[in-house]
Amino acid sequence: QIPKRCLDPHLLLYREVAKFGEHVERLYRLTGRDQSLVLLFDDLVSDPGAVYRQVLAFIGVDDDGRTRFQRKLQSRIYRYRWLQQWLYVPLGRKGPFIDNLHRRMNLKNASGRKSWLKRVARWNTTNVRPAPLDPAMRKTLRETFATDVNKLSELLQRDLSHWLERA
Repeated sequence: QIPKRCLDPHLLLYREVAKFGEHVERLYRLTGRDQSLVLLFDDLVSDPGAVYRQVLAFIGVDDDGRTRFQRKLQSRIYRYRWLQQWLYVPLGRKGPFIDNLHRRMNLKNASGRKSWLKRVARWNTTNVRPAPLDPAMRKTLRETFATDVNKLSELLQRDLSHWLERA
């Protein structure tokens, strides 16, 4: 039951993709703790400056004194999902529709294609505030990932129990 236009079916295995505890455990096994830096989005939201300095220290770069961190990308949705799929999702083996169209028209100038595509894609997106997660789904996620959250807590040596609490 994989959708025809699915670009990567492995990403549909939500439980496997979102098991961060398992992924961090594998990372530590492959690279070691001292060669790994795991950052939590929670920390970035609460104190971006501290996280920025932590990354700089980890990669061995001097702090540049930066204190302002602006949001770059907001949550967005497509006005017309069918249009986005039409532009970008492969139609079979031949690639995205626009690429096929340009090949058929023998257009040599890829930069014109990109600017046109970007303008249409930009017009087709609108900024939105994410809808709150349905309480039943939140409960399902807490139950599904409880073991993995506990594993991640142990690996990071941090209390992440608030991820499992009712909100």
